[in-house]
Amino acid sequence: MLSDIILNIKSAKPEVAITLSLGERPFDDYRAFRDAGADRYFLKHETA
Repeated sequence: MLSDIILNIKSAKPEVAITLSLGERPFDDYRAFRDAGADRYFLKHETA
């Protein structure tokens, strides 16, 4: 579903850079986001 949204945005506005920040995800999700057109993924790792 999110991949479809990314693809729609990139289709309508290919010049727009898409950066996602959705927390830790399975590797397959990262690959799907990239394949759909996401340009960057922000993952902030903090330790206590």
